[in-house]
Amino acid sequence: MLLNFYSLDKVDERGKLAQHRLTAISNVKLALEKIRKLRHQQLSQDLSQRLGEVWSRIAIKDYQAKLDEQYHLRLTKNVGGIEEPVRGASTGEKQVLSLAFIGSLVDKARSTYDEKADQSKGILFKGGLYPLVIDSAFGQLEPEYKRDVAQWVPTLAPQVIVLVSESQWKKEVEEELHAKIGYQWILQCSTPKNRAKKITLRGCEHPYVVESRDGFERTTIIEVEL
Repeated sequence: MLLNFYSLDKVDERGKLAQHRLTAISNVKLALEKIRKLRHQQLSQDLSQRLGEVWSRIAIKDYQAKLDEQYHLRLTKNVGGIEEPVRGASTGEKQVLSLAFIGSLVDKARSTYDEKADQSKGILFKGGLYPLVIDSAFGQLEPEYKRDVAQWVPTLAPQVIVLVSESQWKKEVEEELHAKIGYQWILQCSTPKNRAKKITLRGCEHPYVVESRDGFERTTIIEVEL
């Protein structure tokens, strides 16, 4: 009988230990959920502020750009002292808004990376310095927007790769980015058709569309001497 009582006591102790562990795990889970929620709110607010700052430097109209807690991009305007959503934003304005959001993300990652040098901030959120690749950033933009975006894009990241068509590159974009280019390439198109075409870059002509000798289509990357 003594052995039985001893066994029951051991079982009871193990049960209490298991309960304590379960309680501790539950408390850790609740703490992590609170931290996650807090970080989510801080990130959303921080990105929204950065988005607004970037948008205000580029936008022509007196709109405000914001990011809600679900990370939806919003354009608003002041109407009689009341903040109203912008309806019918142009394609160019939407494109600038998207670029501004990308810029705010890159800026946030860069600032977080710089802050990690302070060990008191911990190592959970490292950020980083990331290259940025943008395709057809200027396609739907008015000339004023093209110039402003071209001025702003090189500041987004340590390395920026911009893919543009010939028509997008001309005038405002070329004028603003000309002196900031480290490397430049032509995506040369080879086609069976006799549709040869040249492109002028930095005052020199380069083959842009060439007739393929084997009857196949391909794209060749050609570096431009700077």
